[in-house]
Order: sequence, then C-alpha cells, then structure tokens
Amino acid sequence: AFFTEGNVKILLEYMNLGSLDKILKQIKQKKFQPPCIPESILSKITKQILLGLSYLHKDKHQIHRDIKPANILINSDGIVKLTDFGIARTLENNQKFSKTFVGSRSYMSPERITGKIYSYPSDIWSVGLVIYELATGEEPYGGGDDFLTQITKIVEYDEPRLDGKIFSKELCDF
Repeated sequence: AFFTEGNVKILLEYMNLGSLDKILKQIKQKKFQPPCIPESILSKITKQILLGLSYLHKDKHQIHRDIKPANILINSDGIVKLTDFGIARTLENNQKFSKTFVGSRSYMSPERITGKIYSYPSDIWSVGLVIYELATGEEPYGGGDDFLTQITKIVEYDEPRLDGKIFSKELCDF
C-alpha cells in the first residue's frame, strides 16, 4: 500500500478467475448436477482455505467473520486466497470471544445469529457451508429466503448434510 495524491492505493495480487461465487454462478447457469466441483478439486480449495484460516487464527489471533464464496479468490494456477478483512476482529491474548453481529447471514453460525459469544469455530462453520455450496451448487439455507426465514432455518434446523449417494464418505464426514 502507498499514499499518493491524497489517496491510499492498495496493490493486490491478481486472481484471474475471480471469486468462488463467480464460479458458482457459472456452474448454476450451466445447470450442473452435483457434484458441481469435483471432490479432488474441492479438497485442494478446502485445504488452502483452512491453511489461510489457520494463519489468521493462530498467528494473527483474528476471526474473519465473513467467510463466503465472494470472499474467496482463485487463480488459474489453483491458488486460493481469502479476501475482505473489513470486519475481521482481533482477539487479544486475554480475550477469547466476540459478540458483534456482522457478516453475511447465509454463512453465519447459529451462535452468531442468536447474539451469543463466538470465536474461531464460527469461521469453520462458514467454511463448511461454503464447501457444501461448492459441492452441491446450492446455498445451504436457501439464500433466496427472506431474512427472518433464513435465520430461523440456521438456528432451528439441523446443519446441512451432503448426500452419501452422491458424495464420498470422507467428504460427507468432513
């Protein structure tokens, strides 16, 4: 980053395939049947997301709080990067939890939606929902629903599960 002519300029690595939500839109337009992204590719994407979160959580003591396909970038070399840290929260050494209601509701954990304290596992919940969507091509809790319906589903329904007839036991267990 640098300052010039009264503006802060930020240089970012170019991720030529864009965000995973862009890829999901292309998949949905072509009406692929699950699995939408093959498990071999999905595992590589997942590994990189989790490595990024591990660094964020363990080294930086931060919760991302907005893990969703739009905030995960990929390039044609298969490199995956987390982005949009605008609402990330640093947890100090003596602080283990947060309680603020920020982020995209479709990928929020139940404890965040209900206003309870939350920590790093809430990011892992969001990753699980992203993986579900990449595998099935569908938002786990119906992204087209109105706000109240969607948050009710997240809080009261069981977590989404992959179909064991379509997906491997390993992916379903994960």
